[in-house]
Amino acid sequence: MTPIEIGILGIVALIILLLIRVPVGISLLIVAALGNSLLTAPGPALELLGGDVVAITQRNALAAIPLFILTGVIMSKTNVFAALFELMKTLFGRGKGGLAVATIGAGAVSSAVYASERDVISAMQTSAISQMRENNYNSGLISGITAVGSSLALLIPPSLALIVFGVMAEASIPQLLLAGILPGGILTVLLMLAVPIALKLKAGLVPDSKASVASAISSLKAAWVAPVIFLKVFVLIYFGWGTPTEAAATSAGLALLYALITKQMSMKILTDSLVEAMKASAKVLLLVIGGSVFGLFFIRSLVPMALIEFFSQAGISLMVLKVLALLIILACSLFFDKLATLTVVVPIVFPILQGFRANGVLFGILAIFALMIGTMLKSHKLLSAAEPEPTSKKQPKTQIAAKDTLAAIWPFIILVILLFAVVALFPITALFLPSMMFGL
Repeated sequence: MTPIEIGILGIVALIILLLIRVPVGISLLIVAALGNSLLTAPGPALELLGGDVVAITQRNALAAIPLFILTGVIMSKTNVFAALFELMKTLFGRGKGGLAVATIGAGAVSSAVYASERDVISAMQTSAISQMRENNYNSGLISGITAVGSSLALLIPPSLALIVFGVMAEASIPQLLLAGILPGGILTVLLMLAVPIALKLKAGLVPDSKASVASAISSLKAAWVAPVIFLKVFVLIYFGWGTPTEAAATSAGLALLYALITKQMSMKILTDSLVEAMKASAKVLLLVIGGSVFGLFFIRSLVPMALIEFFSQAGISLMVLKVLALLIILACSLFFDKLATLTVVVPIVFPILQGFRANGVLFGILAIFALMIGTMLKSHKLLSAAEPEPTSKKQPKTQIAAKDTLAAIWPFIILVILLFAVVALFPITALFLPSMMFGL
């Protein structure tokens, strides 16, 4: 077989493994190992695979992943999200849909301490979600607002999704993190402003909300760590005073210091946090290593070069290829985890886009928007996924119909799509901060 045929066979094999539910990271490693064996020979292929893994694990940026995960795990043991939610409820929670507005605002700010949207959802369970239920919010709206608020963690740094994309695409992680700030801030404000409008379009979803200023000061005292960590990460990266790994290390240290000062940390909690962070980090790093190794095999198969030549001769523009790639990411995000989607799709599509001189930072932000849309489209699954396992069969997990959630949050999905289009047509909205520092 020719290298191109082996590369195509590798994609087919990967799809089959994923369909029979082999873990994504393992599937990527299996295909890469077998593909390299067909390209060379079993002996040299194993040496090649080992060399690839060593080279990948020596990347400095990989160390940021477990450190940001540890930051999120430590913060999940504290009441920081509950304090943020109470603060947002005091500031923006008056009137109809106030709890929904506060949930989105708290989700955005807490993205500074929770590196993934799953951590944000878990934090929402005991505060935002429970209060919306107590106030008789429509179940579809609860699920949808949970998706909207938590998905901001995909875009606002420190974002595991942006870091993983940067590793997969070999794009600048500092530039990616900076590029997510302005679109993330704009989207947060627009989503919060959209809540009253969305509720007017469909009456009966929520009752009027009330908020008291009595708890504002105490909430601010407990919630200060989130904006401080965000500003610290921004300053270190923007001014070049530290790498993403150093920013992650100081974030973990600050999170631990906060937990100790507020007396929410013990030796048992710290031990549990370390174990939990190690387990989560191992899963993410397996995906990243598998995706990177698969990407190297795919490049060696010469399939990307053949496709670049084919698309060039066919006169297909970069814009069309970007749209196709983003649709693939969106489609995969409906079935797979967000990070798994990036580790599978990016090694296949981005080398082709690179051949047309695509901007990796801009495409990374657009890819995150596609993941956010996918998160919202399957938001009816989020509450049951975040809930702990029931203690008995008499306590089934929450089941919400997709149509109920989509009926409640379709205005937010349209808003995300519109901002996605703005970023695609006017890249400066994402590239402004990176250009100020790096001169893009």
